[in-house]
Amino acid sequence: MSPMEAIMAATSKNAMTIGLAGKTGAIKQGMLADIIIWDRDPISDISILNKLEHLMMVMKDGEIIDRKQEGYLPLKNEPPRYG
Repeated sequence: MSPMEAIMAATSKNAMTIGLAGKTGAIKQGMLADIIIWDRDPISDISILNKLEHLMMVMKDGEIIDRKQEGYLPLKNEPPRYG
């Protein structure tokens, strides 16, 4: 599976699987907006999605989350990450 296929499986294909096709799974006007932005290209290196130090922004329900206030800080004991 290519990095793009993996990302699609976790977004638009997952939305279709759980009955939310057309409501979520894509960045479009009128869609539900949960978005994460990284400072690297996950298509070039899919393992970047396991590296929280490269996480730049989280948007939940169309609102930017303040990671310092909302609990998106790394855990003291992070679970094992593969990649």
